[in-house]
Amino acid sequence: MRQNNYGRIILISSVLAEKPVVSTSIYSGCKGFLDSFAKTIGLENANKNISCNTIQLGYFDGGMTYKIPEQIRNSILESIPTKRWGSIDELENTIRYFINTPYVNGINLKINGGIDF
Repeated sequence: MRQNNYGRIILISSVLAEKPVVSTSIYSGCKGFLDSFAKTIGLENANKNISCNTIQLGYFDGGMTYKIPEQIRNSILESIPTKRWGSIDELENTIRYFINTPYVNGINLKINGGIDF
């Protein structure tokens, strides 16, 4: 990337980085690290047209969401202001935004349906 003077680094973080729950300490801590790491990488490489950002995912329709016990999953769904899970299309749109908007650099964009921290 540095040799080509171009790059887009997009890291996937999690809502649990800012709103951890019991039994997620390692996972939540690692995602928090990514949020901080992206800021530094973005700063260090901005003059090379390389951006680095994180997408802090809320709860999405798929993946790890369905490893959560159903009763807890229902409670989580009720706590999301939009009252729905995120969609893969919304994640794709966010990734395309980062790719096509080089001035956005070193940020953590939350796509979480309005979960309040």
